Amino acid sequence: MRLKFQFSYSYLFLAAFGSTFCHHWYLERHFTITAASLLLVLPICYFRRVDFLRYAGSLGIFAMLYPVFLTVYGYFKLDIKNVEIKHEPESISQLLVVVPVLCLAYQCQEVVVPVYACMRNRSLGNFTKSCCLTMCFLFMIYSIIGCFGYLTFGAMVSPNVMKMYDAEDPVVMIGIGALILKMVVTYPVLALCGRGAVDGLYSEMFRLSAADFVKGERRRRIIIVTLWFSSSLLIALNTSSIGTVIHALGSISAANVFIYPGICLMQVTLQTDPGMKKRKSYFLIVAAVTLAALGAFFFGLIIVDSFLNGGTTKTIETLCS
Repeated sequence: MRLKFQFSYSYLFLAAFGSTFCHHWYLERHFTITAASLLLVLPICYFRRVDFLRYAGSLGIFAMLYPVFLTVYGYFKLDIKNVEIKHEPESISQLLVVVPVLCLAYQCQEVVVPVYACMRNRSLGNFTKSCCLTMCFLFMIYSIIGCFGYLTFGAMVSPNVMKMYDAEDPVVMIGIGALILKMVVTYPVLALCGRGAVDGLYSEMFRLSAADFVKGERRRRIIIVTLWFSSSLLIALNTSSIGTVIHALGSISAANVFIYPGICLMQVTLQTDPGMKKRKSYFLIVAAVTLAALGAFFFGLIIVDSFLNGGTTKTIETLCS
């Protein structure tokens, strides 16, 4: 989240204060990122539950919808000549490399458990409806932004389409602010998932009883959140290019979407039918192996591509003269 935050705020400051903004200590990214994260993000992460974020949900929806408006607005307002539109990839590797990025875009299993726990009417039917509607909503947003962004700028479009617009335009400035707002309200949800995983692993390692687990929950929560926040903040402050990070996250998403579900499916099948007496079990085992193999393939492909090509995103230093 903070890696995206630093690039969003940089273009906002570039438009507001000029190309020398990072020469002032109070506008330099190490100070602004740290201050904004400590004041806006960290306090939210200490909460035991994230129910209160539902009040920020309307702001989050606005933050997602605004880039849609911006790309449509830019398509009709900007008059870019000689736009090159490619109708097919130059190589099969370019097509395959996109798959982990798509996995990252639609990855949501990490927040499934806390979202289900915070539902008012917990049932499989309601949860399925929520998931389907969310996926359709995301598909519509991604499709509109991708199509209009590519039609506007063609093959020269940046992976971060927001960078292609003039940040001094008030319409664009509002869009950048909306993205920053979305990152602030979504980070605590993901941090909650990580906190829960570490907390559960700790209880398993030390074989805590139910009473001990509940008794030490608050202390563990504070420690885990502090360490999690501090490590991610340090990574953000010492990373100048987001391109390689996006590649790495895409490879991890491929593992989350294909490898881990494949392993889980195989484990559940073997536990349900230990003797493999049902024909359905063989089909499920083949499906599990196929999923895991696809995930391993895409994971390796994107890692190799990240090492060969590296990140292509502009660094912060190139924005400040």
